[in-house]
Parts: sequence; C-alpha cells; structure tokens
Amino acid sequence: MKWVVRIPIQPAFIDPWDKLMSEVTTMQYLEHHTQIPVPHVRAYGRDVLLTKSGKGLQMFLITDFVEGKPLEKRRLLVAKEEHRRSFYSQLIDILMELHALRFPSVGSLMPNPEDPSCPVLGPVMSMSAATLRLSPPLPFSSVRAYMKYQFSLVSKFFKLPVRDHTVEDIREELFALDTLERIFDQLADPQHDHGPFILNHQDLRSPNIIVDDLNIQGIIDWEFSCTVPRQIFTPPSWITGHDSVETNKQMHAEFCSVLDKKSVNNERCNELKGQWYACEPNADYTKTKFCVAHILRRPTDATDIFYDFLSSNIICNVSDSNFDDVISNFFHDRPKLALDAQRRAQQYERLNYGAYPLADALLRTNIAFRPSAAFPPLPHVVNVYPSRMLEIIKRIFTASWAHYVARLLWAWKSRLTHVFSRDSSSPFNLRPLTEQQHKSKVDEFVESIDTDAICTLASKYTGGLPCTIRCRQQGSFNVCFILDFPDNLTRIVRLPIEPAVHDVWDKVCSEVCTMQYVRDHTNIPIPRVYAYGRSRLRHNTLARQVFIVSDYMDGKSLTKRMLRDSPEDCRRRFFGDIVDIFAQLRRIEFPQGGSLMPNAAVGIWPQFFTSIFHREEAFTPQSATDHRFGPKIAGAISMRRNELQIDGYTSPPSAFTTANDFFREQYQLLQYMWKMPSQELGREEAERDEFALHALSLEEAQNISGLKTDPSGDSFYLSHPDLRVNNIIVDDELCIRGIIDWEFSVTVPRYAFLPPSWLTGHDTGSIISRVDVSSEFMSVLSSKKHESHSHSQLAQDWSFQDDLRLPMAYIFLDPSDLVFIFYRYIYPRLYKKPRNEVLPLFFQLSENKDLQAGIERRLDASKRYTQYLKDHNLVDDNETSELQQIRQWTADTQKTLEQLSKWSDETQDKLARLDRERPMQFEQGKQV
Repeated sequence: MKWVVRIPIQPAFIDPWDKLMSEVTTMQYLEHHTQIPVPHVRAYGRDVLLTKSGKGLQMFLITDFVEGKPLEKRRLLVAKEEHRRSFYSQLIDILMELHALRFPSVGSLMPNPEDPSCPVLGPVMSMSAATLRLSPPLPFSSVRAYMKYQFSLVSKFFKLPVRDHTVEDIREELFALDTLERIFDQLADPQHDHGPFILNHQDLRSPNIIVDDLNIQGIIDWEFSCTVPRQIFTPPSWITGHDSVETNKQMHAEFCSVLDKKSVNNERCNELKGQWYACEPNADYTKTKFCVAHILRRPTDATDIFYDFLSSNIICNVSDSNFDDVISNFFHDRPKLALDAQRRAQQYERLNYGAYPLADALLRTNIAFRPSAAFPPLPHVVNVYPSRMLEIIKRIFTASWAHYVARLLWAWKSRLTHVFSRDSSSPFNLRPLTEQQHKSKVDEFVESIDTDAICTLASKYTGGLPCTIRCRQQGSFNVCFILDFPDNLTRIVRLPIEPAVHDVWDKVCSEVCTMQYVRDHTNIPIPRVYAYGRSRLRHNTLARQVFIVSDYMDGKSLTKRMLRDSPEDCRRRFFGDIVDIFAQLRRIEFPQGGSLMPNAAVGIWPQFFTSIFHREEAFTPQSATDHRFGPKIAGAISMRRNELQIDGYTSPPSAFTTANDFFREQYQLLQYMWKMPSQELGREEAERDEFALHALSLEEAQNISGLKTDPSGDSFYLSHPDLRVNNIIVDDELCIRGIIDWEFSVTVPRYAFLPPSWLTGHDTGSIISRVDVSSEFMSVLSSKKHESHSHSQLAQDWSFQDDLRLPMAYIFLDPSDLVFIFYRYIYPRLYKKPRNEVLPLFFQLSENKDLQAGIERRLDASKRYTQYLKDHNLVDDNETSELQQIRQWTADTQKTLEQLSKWSDETQDKLARLDRERPMQFEQGKQV
C-alpha cells in the first residue's frame, strides 16, 4: 500500500483551505458518481505540525498512490497505433462522463453540511486568480458574466511591466486583447446563457494522466476544478494542438477518428462530438472555442494563441492582407489607445534602464539603422574665402547676440566642467527628472521636427531623388524616419533625441566610427552610413540637430515567439550565425577599453565656432582600414553613464588599460545609480539595494566570481551593449539580415565579453519562456568550437557551468539589473535563509554602521526629493498610483517566493520522516 501526502503551499494561496476542501469534494464526488479513476482520499485536515519553526498548524491531504507513470506525449506519438487509439478511447470515456455531470451555475464543488452526497457550488477556484493574488469570485449563473470575468483576468496578466517590451509588442497585445474581448462575448450563446454547466478538470495536461502501457490508471490534480459553460468544455489543448504550433497533427486526427467511431453506436459520445465539431456552421467556430478554452487555462498564452490561430481570420475579413497595416489602422482610429501604448512602452524602457528598480519580482517578456563611420575631416573655418566671409559677417550682424552670448557662456562652462571635475558630486544631492518631465522634454523635441527638412536632407544624400516618409519610429534615445524613394529604395534618417542624450555629437561619432570599423574588419551585416553631421531639422530654432543617413535593412526584428515557433533546424542555424558573429568580434583585440572614436582630432577653434554659430556640417564615413583614419579609444560612452549624466552625474569617462580598471569604473556607476534619491523610497527597498551593492563591492565580486585580471595580459573586445532580439533583423527563415543599434558600443575585457542575457536565461523573459534557448544555444556553440581559434576561445570562455561569474558580469555590464540578477541568481548561492531574515540582522552588526548611515542618507535625500516634487507640482498622481501598485505587487510576489522557499525547506524533513515511518505503520496495521 502506498499513500501520497500532499501539503498545500499556504503562502501561494489567499484561502488554501477552501482550495483543499474543493479538491477533496470533487474527487469524492467523482469516485461515487462516475467510473473515472481518481485517487481515493484517506484523510485531510489542518491540525498537524509539519514545519520546523513550530508556528501554526499545516493543512494536509492523504490519498492513495496511483501506480503508473505520468503520460509523456513523446511516448504516445511513437507507440503502436492500436495502443494510441485505445488511449484516446479511454480519454474520451472520461470526458464523456464529465460531460454528463450537469450543474445550475459556474462554481467549484464544496462540501454540503446537510447532505454530504450532494455537494454545493461555492466560489470559483481559479489558477489565474490565485496567480494574481485575487480572491475567488462567487458562483456565476450566466455564461456572459463568467466570460466577462475571465477576460478581466486575462487582461490583468498584460498590465504588469515587462522588460525588453517595445511599443510594437504592446500594440500587438492591445490589438489582440481588443479582438479577444469580442470573441469572448460572442461565445456566450444566449440559448445556453444560464446553463446547464459541466464539471471540468482545468489542468488536464499529460503529466496529470497516470498510465501503464498507455492504459489510464488515474487522473490527478483536481485542484481548481470547477463547472464551466459547455462552450469551454473541450478536449485538452495538447491534443487539439492549441498549446503549441509544433504539436503533431497526427494526435488530433487520430483522436477525432476514434471519436467518430465511438459516436456511431453511443448516443452520449455522439452528443459530445456534436458539441465539439459538428453542430456549428463552420470549423472556425470550433477552432475559436478550443483557443478560448486554452487561454482560460493559460492566460499568459493569450497573444500567442491569438496570432498563431485566430489572426488569419481577421486578415481574411479585410481588404488589405498586410496584418501590420491592420494593426496600424486600428490604432489610427484609436489615438488614445495608441498614446497609452507609447506611454507604457516608455515606462517599460525606464524599467529596463533603471528608473524603476523593481525587477526582483518575476515579471512577464524595433528600430533599425546603420552608418559607416570613422572620423570627420577637419572642417575649414579659419581660412575663409571672401564670399564665405561676407556670409559670416552678414549672419553676425543680423543675429540675436543675446543668444550667442548664452551659447558662449554654455561652451565656456562646459569646458570648465570638463577641466575641473575630478570626482562626481554625491548622488544624494541630485534631483532626477520625473517620468513626466522626461516625457515632456522628449515629446517637445520630437514633435518640433520639420518633416519637410527631413525629406530634403535624405534627398540630398540620395542623388536628389524625391521621397516620402513611410513612418516615424521612436526609441529611448533616437527618433527615426523611414523614407521611400523610387525604384524600391529606402533610407533612414536618424536623430538622437537631445533631451535623452548627454552629448549627441560624441554619441553619433562613436556609433558611426564603430559601425565603419565593423564593416571594414568583419562580415557582420550592418547598415551602411551615407552621411552624418548637423543640420537644421526642427521648427522655430536656429540650432542644428545631429543626424545620420543610413541604409534601411529589409527584414523584421526577431521576437522570442518567432524563435519558439520556428523549426529546430532554423533555430540552430540562427544560433550558429550568432556564434559566428561573436567569433568575428572575438578575433579583434584592442589594447584599451572604451569607445571607438574618430582619430582625426578637430581643433579647439573649429569646435568653438561650430558651438557658437551653429555651423551646418556633414561628413562621409572614412574607411577604418587606412591607419591614418583608424579609430582611437576614448572614455566609454555607455548607456547607463548617459542616463546618469542626464540626471547630473559629472565624473568624466576615461579609457582603461586593465580589467580591474573596467570593473572599478562600472562599480562606480553601479553605486551611483542605486544611491540616487527616488520618489517615496521605503527602508526595506533601500536596505535591499545597499545589501546587494555591498555584496558586489569589487573585492568581494572578484573573490566570489573570479572576475580578475587576465594573467596573460588584458585584451579588450568590441561588444554590442544592447543585443536584444529587437536589434537582430531576420528573414522568415531566421537568417540574420542585419545587426542594428550599435550606439554605446564599447571595448570590454574578456570576462565581460558575453552573449546577451536572453541567450543564457538571465533575463526576466526567459523565466517564463517555453523554449529552452540557453541549452540549444550552448549545444550549437559546442558543435562549432573546432571551426576556428576564435570559436574555440568562445566555447572555453563561455563554459560557465555553475559559477557566479556570469550573473556578476551581467550586473557590471548593466547596473540596472542589480536587484533582479543578484537576488535571483547570486543571493541563493551565498545564503540559505530568506533575505527578510538576513538583511535586518546584517545591518544591526556594529561593523556595518557605515552602511546603515548610508541608508539613512539616501532615505533622507529621497524624502527631500519627494517633497521637492510635491512643492513644484511634479508628482503625477496617475503614475504614482501605478508605481505604487507595481511596488506592492513586487513586494507581495517577493514575499510569496520567500515563503514558498521557506515552506519547501521546512517540510522536507517532515516528509522524509513520514516516508520512513510509513512501512512501520503498515506492519503495525497488518498485525492488528
């Protein structure tokens, strides 16, 4: 005799006792009213001490152990046909028995004190509501009301912030949800709006079907079972193929074949078949029912299901077959929704870039360009021809001298700042821009751009051909105009967004120089730059804006859904191309770390005249193969440094010659970013940040992870700092057409030359990804290690195994990831107890008084900063409310995770003891 002891993880549920009671009631009801093989319940209760802490009593459920193995789809597919058909027949019998159980409303079965044999319908137990930490709703008597509630749950899953989520991703979600809302409503058949309703197992995945040689021995995990509308009672998604587009169609075809055969002589089976397939006028309705049923079981799959299975019907119903145009027209007619998508995208990007340090919770997961780059030739300013001199004199005497004096003071102040600033001011004294301030400045800049001037500029560098603007795309640091010319020629004009970039000219010069160097020394596909410089491109200003004119790369930005849905051979070829790109960059060594800049130095007087008189200038990138134009290494112009500089960080960047210098400078940025004041900062959050910073002090990081100077001498390698999927342009076969967005590229030491975090599973999106990208990528890397010396070096450098070097390096490369990566990947390796126990004791130690004082200074600075925002009416009530919700959700999620971990540890020994005592109890029972 074998029993199973199940202990609900109480912190994971708002009311775990109701969930347990519903599961017990459901299994007992099925055992007495059907032939469905369910585990027999031996006992249940909540009066047993099962944790080491001795605090409180735990709930438990003891059932018979079902002999057999969880069903594996792979084994089902390779089994003999007669065995497969026998399995489908048994499964249909089980579904047929469930279909025969009718109830007057939607709800979960609960015990009836007056008649134990006739349970009552209680609140609807839902995995989705439990995940969102919502209380279960009362029973529904109407299909329409139930579907409306279910759609609200689905929508909530797409309102939480997501890293690496672009405005295109959000627009796709909003469009899908808008359409799904109508689909949900249409499924509410008025003829059956009030039932009857059918008891349904809401998680009938293959692991919950126990088999022995494909003979079903039991159906387990009946928690969250409830009655549902008949439209939602469908076969499991893994059989119909709606859990993955890769599911073998043979499975569904054989299932339908068995159903057809059984329905010939079985009236109940024929009724079930009619409900699923035959009674509706077309197959689209059947497909829609199956899709909606799967979405209710897994709400996070909603957009994938929509675009994989339902979107084709929408295209068929519109005159334009281009789905991108359908979405574009949708938002054109709904400008308010389009603005909401843009606002959310900007907030999510601020989450990416450190404005919202909330990434320690498990949250859910396209602009293209390219220059050629090297260095500008010396602009001729001193030796001016007479005609040119007359133009300058004329301009001087008709100009606004007040404006020029202001520019002169600005230039002089900038030069003094560069000369005399040695150490950055304290981060506690800064007043970072609010999200609304940042957005207002950016919007003002973008909306003031003269589109006619953009067309004129693009035409100037495309042989004078006329052009039209196809669209405008906006990212965090650039606004881009895609322009169409005759003969299918397309160009991009790209402008740095001045309020978002500290030094637009240096940024563009470095980007162009980097891209030209990559074009000249590798085969990596990147855009070609035709020109870059300064030109007047905005209304109502004499200032000139920095621009780049480059190729447009045909293709589309990669998405994780494309990777997931592509055949294995396409994915492996794609990973092979990525490895080859990194191998080419690994071959090129640099003696210093920093940003690539043009080697031709522009004198101080030309710079002076340019800054004062707004000279219009343009350059063509020079070949980097000529040693006269080869790049020099300057101080690193990094994405995070730029953001800090926008908020007042003044320490000048410098090139570094050792890996230690590199990591020391990155740690300085890390500290500065996480010590800045923030709105409504709490003590718990401040201690969380300070603890992680202390654990990652350079000496500690070196001791823990081995991030040390290379004993053979430090070399540096060019690294793309933002190689997210959006910046990889591919075709339909996942062949890489281009790598874009090389701004902020720097040369880094060997330990920091790493694949992007989404390839190694260290980003938030990978936590919920349904494709194991990291193992497949590492497999391809291993298979290519003999192709060249650089491939071999990559395979050796990236054999991370189980050390902490990888997460440590990711934090130093991108300081905004500190909290998420440290507490998910590093803290569990260093500490056994949850952080809410470790941190308070840590800061009480006498040797940590300086750290505690630092926390007090940051809390005080944040309090002053918050008051400053209130005094100047800079607090956005809507944003504050949303931010507070995110903070609360983050805190609740983190506490739940810690409680789950604690429960798991505390119950291990008790379960082991029960397992040891079970044979003795069995022997004693036999003797009795």
